[in-house]
This record gives sequence, structure tokens and C-alpha cells, in this order.
Amino acid sequence: MANVIAIASADHAKALWLSLGLSLVSTVLCLLLAYPLAMILRGRGAAAGGFIVFIFILPMWMNFLLRTLAWQTLLEKSGVINGILNWLHLPSQSMINTPSAIVLGMVYNFLPFMVLPIYNVLSKIDDNIINAAMDLGANSFERFTRIWLPLSIPGIISGSQGSICRRHPLNASGRWRY
Repeated sequence: MANVIAIASADHAKALWLSLGLSLVSTVLCLLLAYPLAMILRGRGAAAGGFIVFIFILPMWMNFLLRTLAWQTLLEKSGVINGILNWLHLPSQSMINTPSAIVLGMVYNFLPFMVLPIYNVLSKIDDNIINAAMDLGANSFERFTRIWLPLSIPGIISGSQGSICRRHPLNASGRWRY
């Protein structure tokens, strides 16, 4: 019971809201990146789309911790990015342990979990529906807002739900502080 009461403390509430905020921002960014990518994959056809999906999920076979440590190596004060900036005689940037770095890492790690459900739903939309809309005079924006987007809502919900559920415990663990 003490743990339930402790969650209402100011420190825990602050961590909870920060965690939810970072999860929401990274989920929205994933959606903005994943939807066009899923549309491109759908347009490539089954054979080419399948290969591109394979290439896209290939990094997911590597351990999550290793992928995160790779980003840490890139973003730290003596990392690769600051090394390039120094080589170009530009000032070093403090990027590690910032909200932006956390969101970047989460978007990189969880983007495939948003792309795949959206791609799965988009690939099942019959081309005849799109052709009928074109025959009836619908422009690209109308086809997107009246056909593509409404029919892809299940994929968006699935990807968002999976993304937020995977991200929020990661943030709430308190392992990343700044």
C-alpha cells in the first residue's frame, strides 16, 4: 500500500508526466515518419516491398541495449557527431541525456513497430477503391482523407498503442535522467 501512496508524491508525478510527454512526442514523430514510409512500401508491390521491409527490420535483430549504446556513442561529448563538428571547426554540442536525445533514441528503436502495422493495413486496401475514387474525381488530398486515412486507422491505433506501451515503462524506469 505504501507504494501506491508514494506514486502520488510530487517526484513520482513529475517523472510520470515527463515519461508520458516523451512517449507521446516520440509516438507522434514515429507516426509522421511511418505513414509516408508505409505508403511508399505499399506502392512498391509485394516483392520489392517485402525486401524493403526485411531491410527495415533487420536492425531489430540486434539487441535493444546495443542499439541504444550505439546512439550513446554517437551523441556523447567525445562521440562521433561532436568529432565531426570539431573537425569542421564548429562548436561541440551537448546532446546526450537531453529530452531530444531520448526522443531520438525511442523513435529509432520503435519506428518499425509503427511502420509494420500501418503497412499491413495499407497493403490490404483494394486498388479498385482508389481507382473508383479517382474515376469519381477525387483529388489526392480527398483520396487520402476519405479513403487512405480512415481505412488505415486500425494500423495507426495498433502502432501507437504498441509504441506507447513499449516506451512508457522505459521512461518510467528512471534510467534516463537529465
